[in-house]
Amino acid sequence: GDQTSNLTVCNGNKVNKDGYCVFNSKENKTLILIGDSHMQTLEKPLLEFSNKNKFKLIVLNRPTCFYFLDLDLIIKNKLSGCTAKYQEERRKIILSQSNATVIMGGRTPLYLSGENFDNLEGGGDNKKAKGFFYNSKNTSKSKKSNNNVLINKSLNKTIDDLKDNSVKIVLIYPIPEVGWNVSKKLITRLALSREGLEGIFESNPLTTSHKVFLERSKNIYKIYDSIDNENVMRIYPEKILCNSLIKDRCITHDKAKVFYIDDDHLSYDGAKLIVNKIEDALLF
Repeated sequence: GDQTSNLTVCNGNKVNKDGYCVFNSKENKTLILIGDSHMQTLEKPLLEFSNKNKFKLIVLNRPTCFYFLDLDLIIKNKLSGCTAKYQEERRKIILSQSNATVIMGGRTPLYLSGENFDNLEGGGDNKKAKGFFYNSKNTSKSKKSNNNVLINKSLNKTIDDLKDNSVKIVLIYPIPEVGWNVSKKLITRLALSREGLEGIFESNPLTTSHKVFLERSKNIYKIYDSIDNENVMRIYPEKILCNSLIKDRCITHDKAKVFYIDDDHLSYDGAKLIVNKIEDALLF
């Protein structure tokens, strides 16, 4: 999470007396961005959009903390900061707002599988993330359940709860993980090539397999797709980054801009691509 702390827009003076981060507090339409460090990467472009279009913006992000009601996240056999109690606090803040749209997402393929990402081309690994699992609130830590089952149940409850309270939802599908540290790898390519980013994009672009992404994400797609709700607007980062400029591949840069800062977090330019789609959905 530390590599994204410089992406977050929530420094001291933006945190209100109730302990959360709010911008343009006088506006009557509200956007609430909620999720983990993958959602933190969207904060800057979303704030720019909110300023321009007169939205109040509330940021409820916390690294590795997707908005799952009733679940405690256990990491290395310790209760993490992402507890059912914290989710309840997030929920209260959301429901205290009128005319609100919640933008939610996160690195769900990791949370479902408990495994790191392996791009099957030499980047990353599929080792289990250390002791990473979910627990229903008020159950003992030793009783492990299947993450898939718990997350499916929690996510449906979380979305129904928003819907029952007339909160609009923008659901961000998974942001493709890369497996390599994009900045490091591109710096090496740039140093060796002399042709600049454009030349690299033409001759040796840094990409990953779309098929591997789809396989990695199929369980969460199944869960997301089964949410039957006309209040949910869906954003697919993969449709922007994969199989678009290069067939069957997910890009990490184009001829002019680099879209990731490391092996799975978007850069400002990458995040802007996603936020442009959110804008289209909000301003339709």
